[in-house]
Amino acid sequence: MFIKFHLKEDPSVLKDKIFVTGFQGIGFAGYIAVSHMVKQLNARPVGYILSDLLPPLVSMDDGKLTLPYTFYVADDMVMLVPEVVPDQRERGILLRRISSWIKTKGIREAVLFGGLMNEFKKNEGELARIAYTSSYDVSSKGDSLPPAIEKGLLVVGPIATLMAFFEAYGVPALSILSYVDPNRPDPMGAANAIKVFSKVYGKSIDVAELEKDARRIEQEISEAEKKKLIQESGGAGQGTLYV
Repeated sequence: MFIKFHLKEDPSVLKDKIFVTGFQGIGFAGYIAVSHMVKQLNARPVGYILSDLLPPLVSMDDGKLTLPYTFYVADDMVMLVPEVVPDQRERGILLRRISSWIKTKGIREAVLFGGLMNEFKKNEGELARIAYTSSYDVSSKGDSLPPAIEKGLLVVGPIATLMAFFEAYGVPALSILSYVDPNRPDPMGAANAIKVFSKVYGKSIDVAELEKDARRIEQEISEAEKKKLIQESGGAGQGTLYV
């Protein structure tokens, strides 16, 4: 199967970088988080993943053509933005190739963003839980890391596959699993993931736009619920029409 990592710059641009990505999984938190970081950090595109099963879609963003899998570089980070969920027919080999590519390009460590259902939250101030490979240096992060997920709580999807390969290949990797509403895209979950990342790695990444989006979504949901209650109680017949 043809899978190619096409770089527009010298591969040395990747050395000692932190690899960051997230997928369109539960709450879309991972994808929203990494996409927001690319925008906020004015990251530049440096390459793409091409394959036989590349989804037939592209788009324009700020005057630039966006491909299904684009690599961006900003500061000490290389970020992969997957605009699609990897095709089931190539998912395993694609994720294995990504893991191997990271190992061979001298990338320092990997951070993966994902979501964890709100029902697992133990206290209101808790933003996320984590999972990490045995080669990830937890001790150097001090108290900046959230607690790890409990035994028996499973990580699934592309993040789980990447973490499995990272463990096998000896790649230091951290998964930040922010609490999300599983029934809709959750920008607040993405914002919280970035907050954890920023604390762990000493970054300053503005999440005000995500928090604003979260408030807007909550307001829309609240209004929709109010309208539904009025309709069910017969209030719509009192001079107000809700559709």
